[in-house]
Amino acid sequence: MDNTRYKIALVDDNIATLNQGKSLLQELYRVYTVQSPVTFFENLEHDIPDLILLDVAMPEMDGFDVIKKLKADARYRDIPVMFLTAKSDEESEREGFRLGAVDYITKPFSGPLLQKRISNQILYKRVEAAVKDYSDDLEVMVSEITRANERTRILLDKTPLCARLWDSNRKLIDCNEAAASLFGFKDKQECLERYAELYPEYQSDGQRSDEKVIKCLDKAFNEGSYTLEWTYKMLDGTLMPAEIILVRVEYGDGYAVAGYTRDLREHYKMMERMLEDEERMHLMLDAMPMACRLVGRNYEFIDCNQQALDLVGVTSKEEYEKKLNDIIPEFQPCGRLSHELKMEHLDAAFDKGYLRFEWTYKKPDGESLPCEVTMVRVMYKGEHVIAGYIRDLREQKAVAEEMRRAEIAEESSKAKSRFLANMSHEMRTPLNVVVGLTSLMLEENNLALNLKENLNKISTAGSTLLGLINDVLDISKIEANKLELAQVKYEVPSLINDIINLNVIRIAEKPITFQLDINEDIFYRLYGDDLRVKQIINNLLSNAFKYTQKGTVSLGIKTEHSGQSVWMEIIVSDTGVGIRREDLEKIFTDYGQVDAQSNRRVEGTGLGLAITKRLVEMMGGEISVESEFGKDSVFRVRIQQGFVDNTPIGQAVAENLRKFRYTEDKLTVSKKLVREDLSFAKVLLVDDMQTNLDVAAGLLGKYKMRVDCVLSGEEAVEQMRRSETGGQQLYNAIFMDHMMPGMDGIETAKAIRNLGTEYARKIPIIALTANAIAGTEDMFYANDFQGFIPKPINTMHLDSVIRKWIKKKEE
Repeated sequence: MDNTRYKIALVDDNIATLNQGKSLLQELYRVYTVQSPVTFFENLEHDIPDLILLDVAMPEMDGFDVIKKLKADARYRDIPVMFLTAKSDEESEREGFRLGAVDYITKPFSGPLLQKRISNQILYKRVEAAVKDYSDDLEVMVSEITRANERTRILLDKTPLCARLWDSNRKLIDCNEAAASLFGFKDKQECLERYAELYPEYQSDGQRSDEKVIKCLDKAFNEGSYTLEWTYKMLDGTLMPAEIILVRVEYGDGYAVAGYTRDLREHYKMMERMLEDEERMHLMLDAMPMACRLVGRNYEFIDCNQQALDLVGVTSKEEYEKKLNDIIPEFQPCGRLSHELKMEHLDAAFDKGYLRFEWTYKKPDGESLPCEVTMVRVMYKGEHVIAGYIRDLREQKAVAEEMRRAEIAEESSKAKSRFLANMSHEMRTPLNVVVGLTSLMLEENNLALNLKENLNKISTAGSTLLGLINDVLDISKIEANKLELAQVKYEVPSLINDIINLNVIRIAEKPITFQLDINEDIFYRLYGDDLRVKQIINNLLSNAFKYTQKGTVSLGIKTEHSGQSVWMEIIVSDTGVGIRREDLEKIFTDYGQVDAQSNRRVEGTGLGLAITKRLVEMMGGEISVESEFGKDSVFRVRIQQGFVDNTPIGQAVAENLRKFRYTEDKLTVSKKLVREDLSFAKVLLVDDMQTNLDVAAGLLGKYKMRVDCVLSGEEAVEQMRRSETGGQQLYNAIFMDHMMPGMDGIETAKAIRNLGTEYARKIPIIALTANAIAGTEDMFYANDFQGFIPKPINTMHLDSVIRKWIKKKEE
């Protein structure tokens, strides 16, 4: 039968007892809980329960006063009252029954016991309800039934429960149609005749059925009523668990016992389903990969999984429940009180059914625990509760913080790169004027001796300053991990020749012999960054010449094939001042010169060897030094280059390199530069500084080229648009600065290419710029430029670019 239409009121000032009782009963009955007797009586005005569970010790009004008030009111005196209290003394129990309670249960109470006692009372209610269907006055009906056999049979026949009647001899004398129907008999008579067949030999408690039924009937006769659980064996052989209420009634001149049976099969199935659902829920909770807990409407704790215990560092659910408030800080990071915000979130989740927010817990050890909480409204044991899923955000926030730091570092690196580019441009621009104009003046043949000496000093100072700038920019680029090796095929003899040409000028007036030690079997071609290889060797030779006042500086180069690679060995030795033993480990550190007091007249940043070591390591190699202080030094470098083919430089090339006339100084080399006669050519020179235009125009003018100068990118585009008239292409090449106001060099180059003519698309554009930090050259090649010349302008570099692009145009 369905019990859910019966309503139970649970009155207790203890919220834990209310939650426990409601959890036990809500699947079987409609249950509402009240913490205050005053509120309970207010509810009675419009909501009368079928049964009242009442505590004794309560503020405002105790349970005894409550039942007195109930029994004094005709509207409520017939409602069964069961005391559920912690007062366990006999005097209180007697007082409860004296005042009209139908039962007295003490705390802590057994769940099954409470359910059983309540089901007995509900069964009584059912009997009374059945009787009320056939009489307007239940008290008169019951009085007549207990005094008349006929009325008793009417009661048996009309009750919806399975009902039977035993006489004083414990003999079954009557039953109703409901009994015959329940047990599968065709009518009442067959039920009476075959009723004993329904008894299995033994009951579930081990007692014999025939013996137990007599004992139970005796108790009912003696005590007036008795409730028991019984197992029937149905006609088809299946077992039927049942609950039987035996009640002593008047019958004839004496008494009989009426037995009312309730089929518990559906009840047990429902309980089994409830247990299965609860077990399934616990399995799902514990199997979830994130912390989860269930909370009720008043935020009371219901359950949680193992992940929730692990998250806050406790070992049991009891400990978790006790410390639930302790793990919530007083304030959330937003500044709100945690308790107020918690209740707002809970109310919103109940109203909307779903809510997600961030929350901060505090672990028992004081650690802050940021989490993401997702609340979902779900049904649990017949009422809505909130399932809260808690995701630990510590790792995610740590990753986010790391990403934020990386973004800051990346932005800082970009800012540093922009600064280096600007610094390179701003420092090289005036240097270009100094070095360029000095070089032009030094090429004049009729200079006064003192003027020539002063110009040489200016030229030397400019070259020194340029070297310092290059070192600072290189080490900054290396530290930012922005320096990359540009791998190309290159010719080893050409590389050695360039190194010799650059370094012979370092001898100046010193009595130094420069020796080159190479043999004919070194490879002719290799694959690698030839500019950085030159930088390594030039840095070593620069140190050797700076710290050697007389004697010998030598350069040795060897190559050795190894698989797909070639080991290049470089040896630079000198007879200079040497290095102290304690300083050998310091010479490759950044921003420092060893023995600074003794070498205070030696120019330099102290970065050359540090840069060299970084470059060597980038090429998979190593560098070492041997030195005797006051006598000599030997630097050895091994770097990896890519193998191209087995072709050697040969005897003739090796001999020509070894016999190079190294005593020529820079000015002599410059004067010996044979410039092509390019009077047929005309070029466009673009720079926003007039002095830069003057220097570049002077250097280009030595080739007898005609030079047009403009001061902006916009003018350059307009000049190109006008230069193609009648199919006649005016310019052979464009030399253009990068950093200019308005349109910079790259934007100007794109605008020229977009003019749409074949002439504008193919004209060589050469970057002539002070923005010369590492990697810039590749940027220009990727943006419509064909050549790159850094400022200050090196005449040899300029000559090679002119020979490649201007002469090629004429041919």
